[in-house]
Amino acid sequence: MTADSKGNNLQDVDVPITGQLAIAPYDEANLLTSEQGGGATVTWPSPNPYEWLGLIKKDGGATESQDKGDAIEFFQKGYYLNQDPTLTIQYGLAEFNTAVRKLITGQTADANGMIAVDTYTPDTKWILFYEEIYKNGRIRRLNGVIQVTKTEVDQSERGSVKGHSVTMTWQPDKIVGNGSTTKFNEWHYDPKSVKSVAVTASDGGITPKVQVKQAVQLKAVATLADGSTSDVTASAQWSSDADSKATIDKAGKVTGVSTGSAHMVASIDGVQSKPIEVTVTV
Repeated sequence: MTADSKGNNLQDVDVPITGQLAIAPYDEANLLTSEQGGGATVTWPSPNPYEWLGLIKKDGGATESQDKGDAIEFFQKGYYLNQDPTLTIQYGLAEFNTAVRKLITGQTADANGMIAVDTYTPDTKWILFYEEIYKNGRIRRLNGVIQVTKTEVDQSERGSVKGHSVTMTWQPDKIVGNGSTTKFNEWHYDPKSVKSVAVTASDGGITPKVQVKQAVQLKAVATLADGSTSDVTASAQWSSDADSKATIDKAGKVTGVSTGSAHMVASIDGVQSKPIEVTVTV
C-alpha cells in the first residue's frame, strides 16, 4: 500500500529486533492450530506445555538452511525431480536453564540437579516454537517437530557468555501439515495487512444512484489486521460487472452509460470488497 513508483516498499523489509524460542513434549495436542498461531498474539494450549529456552546470544539468532541432493534428471531433456530437502534451524542459546538441558540431553535433572550425559544429540523429538518480531511490526512464527542434530559448546572466555550453538532438524511428521513432506507450519502476521474492504458512495450512501452521462464518486475503506482503517480509494483496483450500464475509473468514479444497474468492486492487496450496486437513471 505504500510502495513507490518502482514497486519498492521499505515497510516490506524485515529487520529483526527480537525473538523467542520454546519447546514442548512431542504430542499432537501441543502443536498450535492455524488459529492459535495467527494474529497479534499466540493463543496457547491450556495448560500451556511450552517451556522457554531463554535468552539468545546477540549473534546467535536463527540461521536457517536447506540441504538436498541433486535433482533426479530424466532421459527427456528438461525434466527433473527434486529430492526431499533437509531443513535445519540453528540458534546460539545463551542460557543453560532446565529447558535447554532437556533439549540437548533428552533428560530431566534429578533432585540434585544431575543428568548422566551420554550425548548432546539425543533422539528425543520435541515440538518447537519460534517467533521473530521485526521493526516494521510484522511477526513470523514457526511450529513443528524437531530433533537436535548438532550441539557445539562455546569456548569458556572470561567476561563472555558461554552458550550452546544448537542445530535442530525439522522432521516431517504425520501431526504436521499434510503429514508426508511438511517440515513445519509458518505464520506471517502483518499489522498493516488488509483484512476487509468496504465500499460506499463518497457521501456514505450504500445504494448510490447516477444519471446517464453523469458521475458519482465511490469510496473504499480498508480495515487492517491491527483494527485500524485506511482510505484506499486511490490505490484500489476498481471493476464493474456491466460496463454497458456504468463504467468506473481507477479513482473510483462511476459514470452512467445506460439505464439499469451495475455492481462495482474494489480490490486491494488481493482482498476484494462486497459488490456495491449502482443504479443508473435518466
